[in-house]
Amino acid sequence: MLVESPMFAIVHFHFSIIVQICVKPGRSSMQKNTGKWLKYIMMAFAGCLLILLCSAIQETALPQKGEYYYSGSLRNNYTVLCASLFFILGIGIGYFFRLHPWLSGLSLVLVFPLVSLYEAAVHRGSHNLIPFELVVFFLFALPGVAGVYLGKYIAHRRKESKQVTK
Repeated sequence: MLVESPMFAIVHFHFSIIVQICVKPGRSSMQKNTGKWLKYIMMAFAGCLLILLCSAIQETALPQKGEYYYSGSLRNNYTVLCASLFFILGIGIGYFFRLHPWLSGLSLVLVFPLVSLYEAAVHRGSHNLIPFELVVFFLFALPGVAGVYLGKYIAHRRKESKQVTK
């Protein structure tokens, strides 16, 4: 069972430490910044896991082995369903964490440029149009950015309505 596995225990332990660092009140400025950056790093992992979830749901075919194996697999899995899930995740991030929308959206799709840079380093001559790829990855981040803006707006309106009722 997954809950009883040692890997689950290790991940749960590390995640609980990160949550304690991010949520603990009365911290210094440096600790607050560290907590924010940890949230962005966790969002990058969440974006990667969301792509894997979409891959499992959609059962997309894997590309042929070669130069563009990993980036091709990621691009095949970024569909309307995945963009919708990024938007929904962005709403949650904006509502609960109230972080910077552009950094949040870009950190959600951070796996795309990292994989492209990795493949460009390993396979010389591949990804020779990487600036254009980065523009496309920026466009992939727009649903997450819009979701974060919407989540922050909802949180702001809810806070205002609570103040009016008091």
